Amino acid sequence: MQRHLDDLARALEHHHWHIIATDENVPGGYSALWQICRYQRLEWRYTLVFEGLDADGILPPAKSYGCHLLEAPVISLYFSKNNPRAWRECLAAFIERLNALPPIYISYKAHRRRPYAV
Repeated sequence: MQRHLDDLARALEHHHWHIIATDENVPGGYSALWQICRYQRLEWRYTLVFEGLDADGILPPAKSYGCHLLEAPVISLYFSKNNPRAWRECLAAFIERLNALPPIYISYKAHRRRPYAV
């Protein structure tokens, strides 16, 4: 849902995460990818993968039902539709787990080889 994407983007920004690239034309059955970084250090990147499949194919990002971190898939977030309180709690826990991640370094060459590169 678009509201979930907006809430996620606001929460990321509030915690000093910056969305530095988005891609909706993603191989592998994903709705979208967002590359995020902290402290405006472009070489410290993580990728959020948005999931959304139904019987007709890949859903657009606004209709995706969750996301996870490509580099650590156990860090995931389900876009709860029916319980706004549970959604806020899950979003806060997701951001807390992101904040606990160590910075990773991706060289420019490695970044350019990835299919979702900017």
